[in-house]
Amino acid sequence: MVQIRRAEPQDLQELLRLERLHVSDELGGRMSMMQGESFSEAALKRLIDAQQVLIAQQQEQIAGYVLSGDWQEYIHWPLQRRALAQFKSHWPDAERSCCHYGPVWVNPAFRGQKICRQLWQALAVHLNGRYRRLAGLIAEDNEASLRAHVADDGMQIIDFVEYDDRGYYLVSLSVGC
Repeated sequence: MVQIRRAEPQDLQELLRLERLHVSDELGGRMSMMQGESFSEAALKRLIDAQQVLIAQQQEQIAGYVLSGDWQEYIHWPLQRRALAQFKSHWPDAERSCCHYGPVWVNPAFRGQKICRQLWQALAVHLNGRYRRLAGLIAEDNEASLRAHVADDGMQIIDFVEYDDRGYYLVSLSVGC
């Protein structure tokens, strides 16, 4: 049985390893020459300390995780700056009311078990009171992720943004407040 928990400082090195190992998974196929972006050790430590990283765990194995944070943790990446501008066209206070989430990773051995949904639901409960919505990006050609976010887990497609000759869906989920 998979359990969802907050990441603890002792998880930092394993999460860094997984981030670096899987940072470009979604860029396969025709995008294989692109490089994914991952968090630095200091940034990931800040997110863990701020209790904005959730882990899905089965026994001792990490089955998946989701990172979330204030826009300041993401704004140094050009794509996220462009995404924030798009979100602000829908919610002028997006920088304060929306929490950027992602990346989300699920171990291939655990896919199809609704772990993404469990992570979103736990994140929504965990962040309720701090933010009104989660906001994230899904690459246009990542059909499995889009299906998991929208069709399976009820997130809304808010807009579309292009960056570096690639399209991204801007998705959102209300977390209350």
